[in-house]
Amino acid sequence: MPRKKHLLEGSRIIFFFGSLELGGAERQGLLLAKYLKLTCRAEVQVLAFWKPGKLAKMCDDLGIPWGLLPSPLPGSRLFLFFRTLKFMLALRKRRPDMILSYTMHPNIACGLVWRYTGAKTFIWNQRDEGVFRMGASLERRVIRHCPLFIANSKKGAEFLVEELNVSPEKVSVIHNGVELSPPKLSRGAWRQKLDVGEAFLACKVANLSETKEWKTLFLAWGRFLKAWEQKDRHAVLLLAGDDFNFKGKLEVLSRELGIAHAVLFLGRVDDIPGLLKAVDLALFSSESEGLPNGVLESMASGLGVVATDIPGIREAVGPDGIPFLFSSGDDKAFSEMILKLALDPELRLRAGEANQMRIEDQFNPEKMYAKMIDLLAGRRE
Repeated sequence: MPRKKHLLEGSRIIFFFGSLELGGAERQGLLLAKYLKLTCRAEVQVLAFWKPGKLAKMCDDLGIPWGLLPSPLPGSRLFLFFRTLKFMLALRKRRPDMILSYTMHPNIACGLVWRYTGAKTFIWNQRDEGVFRMGASLERRVIRHCPLFIANSKKGAEFLVEELNVSPEKVSVIHNGVELSPPKLSRGAWRQKLDVGEAFLACKVANLSETKEWKTLFLAWGRFLKAWEQKDRHAVLLLAGDDFNFKGKLEVLSRELGIAHAVLFLGRVDDIPGLLKAVDLALFSSESEGLPNGVLESMASGLGVVATDIPGIREAVGPDGIPFLFSSGDDKAFSEMILKLALDPELRLRAGEANQMRIEDQFNPEKMYAKMIDLLAGRRE
């Protein structure tokens, strides 16, 4: 019996990111790209503007072609015209059927040219609540010609409709899919590697960029340490993520606040599932997020999460997790919640179990794939 051909089989689909480093948007895009290639047999490519890093290596491992194109933005009107023309021709050579871009810069750049590349459709992926804007005039110009927008959170969808004036009929909300690979190291092996003994470990999984409200985190950790160390106990805050030219400032801040002895900068961690199994509590502070992967992965690992009370994170943790959220900038409330959970292992366990159940119910990768396939297949012709 002949094999049934998938609706997207043979479709040439380009994923476009700002960089080929591995952030939350890139993780989600690659997860979908992998599924489209292996399950739907689509012809997938990954492109970006700069910095071939971990994402490029993962593409190589999956047999997904990747490349870098020069960005047409920003620039004067004359230079913008020529750079945009060059960008469009470079995309056109790849003969795309569909272009999926992630984050504001790629969204604007691809939105400017997609109609002239031969692509049948273009999908704008909104991954936050509106950071790194590109100018109202340019945004309006691009949005007029975008056929479809996807947000990974309700707040992201609201931003598209209320701030960018996108027609609600063009906007779909599709939650991130969370897929953790098997841990490479056990809890004990990770703790031995970190040389932390029986210390209480808290972890924030996020790239070191300026939007992540680090000062609030460090102030809260300092408050917590003061109370914790009075009980003759040891605690360490682990920071797992690539350095976006911000680590030096954070190291200075940690020394100024007297917490450097209890903060470890781990850089990029390839075994996030193993690391999360080795820690006791997840922390996350940020000024603006869609649905942050660092929070979702921590939930999937069965950890309690203490985080900033912003719409994207509130949507991620759901009703059971909301009691552990704090107002942006409130380091006192942040530290009190850390201490409360640190002192109560049973409460941490219950919070972690509730988080894990929510991931399985609301952020299943198969649900994300099915919704994306429906949209893509509907736009194929």
